[in-house]
Amino acid sequence: MTSRSGRRRLRGFAGLVAVALLTGCAAGPGSGGEDPNSDEAIAALGETMHPSGDPGAWFWDAYANGLAGAYSTSDDVCGIGRELPPDLESDDVPGDIVVEARESPGSPRVVGRSLSGGAVMWEVPGSCREGAVVGDTVVVSGFGGANARGSTLVSTRTGRAIMQLPRPDDSAQPGDAVPIRWGAAEDGILDPAAPRLYAVGSDTIMSVSPPDPGAADPGAAELEAAELEAADPGADPGVPTGTLNWATAIGAEPEAVPLGDGMIGVTHRLNDRIQILDGTSGEIAVDTAVEDVHALTWLSDGYMLRENESDPAYAFYDLDGAEVERTVGDSQYGFAPGPGQGITYTIADQLAGGTTVGVDAAGRPALVEDDERKNRLRGATVGERDLPDSIIGLRSVSRDGSLLLFSGASGAEPPLPGVESGRAVVIDQRGERVIEWPLAEQGVSVVAGYLLARDGASTHVLLPRRP
Repeated sequence: MTSRSGRRRLRGFAGLVAVALLTGCAAGPGSGGEDPNSDEAIAALGETMHPSGDPGAWFWDAYANGLAGAYSTSDDVCGIGRELPPDLESDDVPGDIVVEARESPGSPRVVGRSLSGGAVMWEVPGSCREGAVVGDTVVVSGFGGANARGSTLVSTRTGRAIMQLPRPDDSAQPGDAVPIRWGAAEDGILDPAAPRLYAVGSDTIMSVSPPDPGAADPGAAELEAAELEAADPGADPGVPTGTLNWATAIGAEPEAVPLGDGMIGVTHRLNDRIQILDGTSGEIAVDTAVEDVHALTWLSDGYMLRENESDPAYAFYDLDGAEVERTVGDSQYGFAPGPGQGITYTIADQLAGGTTVGVDAAGRPALVEDDERKNRLRGATVGERDLPDSIIGLRSVSRDGSLLLFSGASGAEPPLPGVESGRAVVIDQRGERVIEWPLAEQGVSVVAGYLLARDGASTHVLLPRRP
């Protein structure tokens, strides 16, 4: 048994929308001329963690330069796809494509627009939903219009079909498929030949391999939507169907989180049940009831359960469901970004995390709460009132850990002088405000490295200023 120290909708481009670039937040000792992101300053905060998952959960370092404006839309944003592989070693931000679902009676459309200028890059009949974009592909339901069947994997660069998704059984409807956000390569582009994992309908997860490009007409793998619309009713549209590796029915309305070793953690909030699947075979390794799934934190090599909140007690389980550790007496905070953003950490990280709250893409600490309940950044110690929100309100961290994203709860007491609640605020490692966005009443998130703020009527993709 272990006891540890206390821890922790306008369409198109909207131009340069109102942006507040703020500086001067009061910072405590350590905010002098030294580099707050030096190796020494980082090491002083704590141990390095081992995050795994989608690198798009951390936002671009270029936001340190402030905002160049925002892309705003009243359509539903399904995700952001890569146009070109970015160089993550520089501060340049790639010219990416935002993929939107535009609803219109009888003829829904999926539109790909350039984030840098708002130009329409492609438009196809069909629909998509939030989370449908992974890497440089998007899952489109009804691709091709009235004659379409099921779901199709489409290139976010060209709007062309790559493959149709197979139907796992007679009851599952592939029109409801969404990709599971498996950890993509650092450049954001998935291996074209790699199997993809999809949640289908409300009860099935399946693995699909793309067709062999040499097995059919090379041109058949990239058909324009217009060609599909022109096809005769009932005709084979010519888009090759992917190979179904396996399909596993897992119960109603699952929430899937990629774990380590190719495993998948599945949460069933309707009946307080969890499962762990082998992503290679589809076999269910663990299927068990828990007292309260809200007390669950997925870890890359298992999961943690909070068993007692008033007198903190936590149990840790491995990927086989066996208990391997238990802590008592101290609360276990999660890291940001975390499982809700597709990022998990190891059991050892959770046990050794000390007071770490925010973690950069390399696993290095960016925000901690020390044993005296003081909030420590790499370059400053700040009071509770000097943060835009409490430490558990941290939403994400920039890739290099130099910036922290907060979003105050709507209707709460203003967290900072002159800053209203419900606003997205980015601070640097000295505690100084770099960005304040006033239109985030419904929250702020990070998608493919970009900050997305929602105000109810519109979604705003905040664009970092290039150096």
